Amino acid sequence: MSLATIRQTRLFLVVAGLLLGAGPAGWAADWTLAPDASSLSFGSVKADTVGESHRFKSFDATVGDDGAFSLTIDLASVETGIDIRNQRMREFLFEVGEFSKAQLTGTLDLAAYRDLAVGAMAEADLTGTLSLHGMASDIQAAVTVVRLDQNRVGVFPRQIVFINTEAFGLTDGVDKLRQLAGLPSITGAVPVSFNLVFTREG
Repeated sequence: MSLATIRQTRLFLVVAGLLLGAGPAGWAADWTLAPDASSLSFGSVKADTVGESHRFKSFDATVGDDGAFSLTIDLASVETGIDIRNQRMREFLFEVGEFSKAQLTGTLDLAAYRDLAVGAMAEADLTGTLSLHGMASDIQAAVTVVRLDQNRVGVFPRQIVFINTEAFGLTDGVDKLRQLAGLPSITGAVPVSFNLVFTREG
C-alpha cells in the first residue's frame, strides 16, 4: 500500500468517526439550559377563589445525548412578589436550611426529534422522579418540543402539571403559611408551568 493510500485511508477514518459521533444535524451533543430565555413558575389558590402566580429565579437543566434529563431548582430563589411571603415560603414551606434544592431527573429524548425543521414542533413525554423536601415521587409531563433554530430547542407543557403538596410532606408548611396569613384555606394541588429553552454547541 502506497504512502498516499495510507494517508487517504486515515483521513477517511477520521472523517467517518467525526460524522458518526456528531449524528444527524449534530443532535448527539448535550443540551444546556438558556436561563435568560427560560422560566419556571407555580400557582396557589387561597381562600378558595384567589389565585396567585409565583416563580423561581434560579434553576438549571441539562439533557444528555442519551436523553438523560436533569432539572435542579434553588428553592431559596422563590419569588412571590411579596418579600415577607418569600421569607415565609423559604422558612416554613420549603425549609431551605435543610432542603435547599429540588431536583427532577428523568428522560427526555431530544435526539428523537433531530429531523424537526426550524419552527416545527412535536409532542413528547417527560417522565422522571421529583425529589423535594426529602421525599420523592414520580412525575409525568406531556410536553411540546419546538425547534427554534439549528442549535436551540424549546420544551413547553402541553397539559397542566400538578404537584400534590401532601406527596412531599409539605402539608404542615402550607398550614403554617395559612395561619400566618390569616386565611381560611390554601389549596394543596399546585399547578406548575415551565418554558425551557436548551442550547448546544454547533
